[in-house]
Amino acid sequence: MAGAAERRVVVVGDGGSPAAAAMAEREAGARRNVVHLAHPKTGASVCYLQHGGCLLELTWFKDALASWLLGDSVLEDGSLFMATPIDAAFLLLPLLVKSRMKKEGSDSEGMFRSLDEICTVDGFPSYGWLQSQGAWDSALALITDSREVGSTRYYRLNDSRVMAWLACKVAAAKAALRQHGEAPVRGLPDRELESYAVGLLSEYLPASLHSALCCHLSISTDEGKHTHDARRGLPTPPAAASQHKPSTAPPSAGKPGSSNSNQRGKKALRTQPGDRKITSFFGRNR
Repeated sequence: MAGAAERRVVVVGDGGSPAAAAMAEREAGARRNVVHLAHPKTGASVCYLQHGGCLLELTWFKDALASWLLGDSVLEDGSLFMATPIDAAFLLLPLLVKSRMKKEGSDSEGMFRSLDEICTVDGFPSYGWLQSQGAWDSALALITDSREVGSTRYYRLNDSRVMAWLACKVAAAKAALRQHGEAPVRGLPDRELESYAVGLLSEYLPASLHSALCCHLSISTDEGKHTHDARRGLPTPPAAASQHKPSTAPPSAGKPGSSNSNQRGKKALRTQPGDRKITSFFGRNR
């Protein structure tokens, strides 16, 4: 049916505590809204889930061959969305940096702006809608200075508060990595683990704030980035590394020695004693 809503599978965590699980159960029937916001680092349009007063980051995964069994029906698209909480301050930071209009090299901290002005972003009306839902209130209290003029409150990014807040995020990331990270990460020296944590946070920070954080923690910008990049994947197990991978290169026809290679290949393909063709397993008993 044209225009019919497509079903997708979304997994939302309950926080791991009984209180969080009870809250998730109460909010199970609440409306969940998918909003489009600019990615805090790249500026690209990204989908987030707004639910129960929280913003959740959506991560998409799809296996090559997968489907879902939902009740009595089959959902052909076997993709999966993981919804995990994200601190709203990360999403608001780029807007606050831009709105204060601070001139490079100037001693001025920039301008105070109203929240309406801060949340007016071309192509992203969801910022204004989230403003009406109070999604930015806690973030503004953490990282901005504010002034009230008449009935309107104005905000300006406070660099010292931002660095203190980010330093707390780095410390929390270090503690989580030390306890729950993969073995190579858990075993890192404290300084390298700090660089790794900064690298993780850098995926949610504009380049200027990433550089400022590295300076604040006395970490070189390259160190904070490359330490994370070098350990992004898991180490290759020795057994897997030694396994032979079939070549996808075309046969070396016409090249010296290719005849001998073909002969060796034919010998390797000869049937060994006790081998059976796969078709023999499907033959009828006579």
